[in-house]
Amino acid sequence: MTPWMDIAEAYRGQNIHEIRGGEQPDIVRFFEEIGKPEFNEDEIPWCAAFVGACLYEANYGHSGSALAWSYADWDGADQVDDPQYGDIAVSQGHVTFFVQWNQDGTFNGLGGNQGDAVNVMRIGYAGYYFMRPNGRGTPKLETPLETTEAPPPDVLLPQADNWGQSEDLKITQETFDLIVAEEVTSQALYEKQYTGFEWPGGASGPTAGIGYDCGYVDAAELQADWEGIIEPKVIAKLQAARGRTGEEARKWVALNKGRVNITWYQALTQFAAVGMPKWIERTNAALPNCNLITPGMFGVLVSITYNRGPDWTTQEDRRAEMNAIYRCLAAGDFGPIPDLIRSMARLWPGTGLVGRRYREADIFEAELQLL
Repeated sequence: MTPWMDIAEAYRGQNIHEIRGGEQPDIVRFFEEIGKPEFNEDEIPWCAAFVGACLYEANYGHSGSALAWSYADWDGADQVDDPQYGDIAVSQGHVTFFVQWNQDGTFNGLGGNQGDAVNVMRIGYAGYYFMRPNGRGTPKLETPLETTEAPPPDVLLPQADNWGQSEDLKITQETFDLIVAEEVTSQALYEKQYTGFEWPGGASGPTAGIGYDCGYVDAAELQADWEGIIEPKVIAKLQAARGRTGEEARKWVALNKGRVNITWYQALTQFAAVGMPKWIERTNAALPNCNLITPGMFGVLVSITYNRGPDWTTQEDRRAEMNAIYRCLAAGDFGPIPDLIRSMARLWPGTGLVGRRYREADIFEAELQLL
């Protein structure tokens, strides 16, 4: 029995899609039903909200999160190797309901925010896990769940301006969730490991929140990036980390890791409302012809820029693939880009960045068919 699929199919029949210049009421309600009423705009990534709302309305539990990867960690479903109709298909960038296999090894997924709409979409198998609801997990409540992390009453959180997206320059939910997942993996791991300062290695500075590097910002930028989200005394502690990079940053973090405690709610708010708009603009400024590619392709380039910085043109071996991608974009020749992204993995053998580059490449490659 998969009653949530009857609900999902019914929504599919209603032609639900994002509305330019307005809010689609069903999408806003999906967030309310998973306990995230603060996410009240239909441009906010909503694939996990759709899955959670369908489960909620079918009187099942849900992950209570707006992040796709939350369904890989959810105790209300068990991982399976033989997905059936109605199972949950989840990757680090997207979550949908499994419908059927296709002869070419792809599968059909019924989900939300697939091309900004509720529909059935052909999806590549790579990177997906399949979860079968087991009847456990968070029970349905008579009223929508309250957010588990309320902001302090004396702190006003900034309103996300379409999460940094304009009508002409957007990224997809899949790529937004990919960046968050690659930086901190999941809310559970963030709360266990990343609420304080971290040092990712190499030339990085001390990071806080979702990959926010304090080593490469000035005082005014850091103040503007966090003001209204965390208390002034916490901002002052972030300021103390500025300008420290590489080995100096490593030693400093070893002594100061626990000096701040930034909650998941605060980190995600800062990333969505401040960090993502900044990196969208930086990526668009650094690369040509971003207006000619899909939001999913552009989101992959934002992910790489966020991870490696906006310098796509320096002539050195470590940036050879980035140089080549720049030239492909300038020439309007997008086909070679997925393999160039995969080739970039040569720089980090045996690390998590290898998987990140391959996941980015898979998304870009799948999006090519949409052009």
